[in-house]
Amino acid sequence: MGITWVWMKRCAWLTSSSPGVDVEVERLVLTDIEVCIALRSRAASAACPECGQRSPRVHCYYERCLADRPVADRRVRIELRARRLVCENASCTHRMFAEQIPGLTRRHARRAQSLTALLTDVALFPGGRPEPGCPSACPSRPARTLCSG
Repeated sequence: MGITWVWMKRCAWLTSSSPGVDVEVERLVLTDIEVCIALRSRAASAACPECGQRSPRVHCYYERCLADRPVADRRVRIELRARRLVCENASCTHRMFAEQIPGLTRRHARRAQSLTALLTDVALFPGGRPEPGCPSACPSRPARTLCSG
């Protein structure tokens, strides 16, 4: 039950820290080795990365899998139901674009931004090995979090 609460709190944080983005948890599955969470954005529109114009017109949906920071020594997999939208600006060179959720996704990324930041911190320590000075949030085996199963 504690893990469910942690994830609900994380999703609430994503919603409150990103104005205009409404993230909804569709499913949460806990196993002995993994936490799998299915998310989708409920935002009415998204901004085109080329021209900045917001578009509500959805072309299609696709599933995107992201690895995230471990929870309770379990790897975390996010299954994001992402949208591909149509840019309605006739002068824009992008006709379609994929929605990005601030604080969670980046273009072509397979890891959540929080996991990328954690792995970068670990890599900056000598040899990439956790040292006594390593932050307490640092997992003992960072490579395990890269497995998306």
